[in-house]
Amino acid sequence: MRPVFIIGFMGAGKSTVGAMVAARLGRPFVDLDGEIERETGRTATEVFAAEGEEGFRAAERAALEAVAHRPGLVVACGGGVVTDEGSRTILRKSGTVVYLQVSSDEAIARVGSELSGRPLLRGGDPAAAAALLRLRERLYETAADIVVDTLHRTPEQVADEVVSLVEGAQ
Repeated sequence: MRPVFIIGFMGAGKSTVGAMVAARLGRPFVDLDGEIERETGRTATEVFAAEGEEGFRAAERAALEAVAHRPGLVVACGGGVVTDEGSRTILRKSGTVVYLQVSSDEAIARVGSELSGRPLLRGGDPAAAAALLRLRERLYETAADIVVDTLHRTPEQVADEVVSLVEGAQ
């Protein structure tokens, strides 16, 4: 059984929906940032601060490669996983990729006070978040096998649709 990779921008619900999808499908759930922390002994934020985006993406790619070979997982990926060509290749070759689509306004509303802790958002600037999403949207779309709109929907509704589409695709 091929893994299911959940991708999307911050606030799209990757971890929340991913855990629900895993439970409904009876599969193990993995949060990729947690795997990075386990492998490096540092939080994702600490890796980013110490090694910059390039070093973080390398750690992320290594963690993705490690989980990609474990059949049946549901994996919540970090929002920037699609920015690395190597990671996109692993995603495409290894499993079913589900893109949880969210608008920048909705993402900002969902993330709230955590916005300022995001390393690529210049201290929580909403305009930076919107610009970052615009840069990544095409990457999400081209990496995805399945696209699910999350706007104005509960995590349960999104998880129901993901499960239905994943079962139809596998």
